[in-house]
Amino acid sequence: MENSKKKLQVRLSDYNQQRIEEMAERYGMTLNSLVAYIVGSWLDANYDMKDRANRVLKESSEEIAQTILADPKMIQVMMEIFSGAEALPIQGSKES
Repeated sequence: MENSKKKLQVRLSDYNQQRIEEMAERYGMTLNSLVAYIVGSWLDANYDMKDRANRVLKESSEEIAQTILADPKMIQVMMEIFSGAEALPIQGSKES
């Protein structure tokens, strides 16, 4: 697999540029290498956040559903709630 690289221009405030330059010098890195490392680290930590959040929500929903279905009283409450659902207009339907 080829690892092609693209050029990316970044604008920083004078203050942040000075901080990046000092950090690069402290670690013995070029500015490009340090910024690439920072961006790569952030992407590794955050890029799949949406997928992780969806997975947690799905697992939580399944756990809640199992809890409701395990309790006959909760099933009865849900049936009562949804028994009147036919009377509610559905947005976008021909009847609404």
